Amino acid sequence: YGTIEPDIVIIEFAVNDEGDETKGVCFESLVRKAANSPNAPAVILNFAVFMNEQNLEDRLVPIGEHYDLPMVSVKAAVVPQFGQDTVITKRQYFYDIYHPSNDGHQVMADCLSYLFQQADKSDMPEKDSDFVKEPLKGNEFENIILVDAANIDSYGEVAHSGFDYEDTELQYVERDENFFSTPEFEHGWAKAHGTKDAVFSMKIKCKNIILVSKDSGDPNFGKADVYVDGKLALTANPLANGWNHCNPQIILNENISGDHEVKLVMHPGDEEKKFTILGFGVTLE
Repeated sequence: YGTIEPDIVIIEFAVNDEGDETKGVCFESLVRKAANSPNAPAVILNFAVFMNEQNLEDRLVPIGEHYDLPMVSVKAAVVPQFGQDTVITKRQYFYDIYHPSNDGHQVMADCLSYLFQQADKSDMPEKDSDFVKEPLKGNEFENIILVDAANIDSYGEVAHSGFDYEDTELQYVERDENFFSTPEFEHGWAKAHGTKDAVFSMKIKCKNIILVSKDSGDPNFGKADVYVDGKLALTANPLANGWNHCNPQIILNENISGDHEVKLVMHPGDEEKKFTILGFGVTLE
């Protein structure tokens, strides 16, 4: 993980990402971050679809057009035929109201294969995509890095009391060619149930910070108040979504890098409950 340099990066970010509080800035930052990687991979945008026939194409396609990127709309491929001349039904295509079944994923793969076939037949464009140009929506998070307990000493300093519990119930994913699930964000800071007066503090020089905390369905998890430079930035509620996964939330977004302090304490009434900080997304300069 972190060592493979792909020739092609396919970004699928089109359905259950409606909650992106930046309304596309994070997406454009991700596109530029991938395209501007040292190995300069080709970037393809892939737009999946929900069972209700909706996705975020209207928000995100203009970014692909801005950089003249190849794009695949699974929505355009399958939705019209759900109503007439049906090749694959919704029940066949979807595993649930959000995710494709194995057959649905095969359709997505076929759409991408068709893109490659059409590209192979086409003339080489005179110019490559320009990722130096001004962004369409914004690129504040293009140079973001993950800061956690494994590397904090290289970027800032942390002091905490009560955030020394090892949380092993993390979200797991398959990575690269490894079909065995591996944990995400395994170097965080966690508070155990029953611990009182827990405090977490981080000092770091940067211009934006994303708190990545753990959401859970465990009622033993509680809310935490997050302060930046002494001001309440947000109250993180790990039970808001009700299932075990990582939840990013912006707590600082400025144009100029400066010295900042993040402080986290449990919300009144939840002092003895669990809370897990998985890490921080940070742009240093």
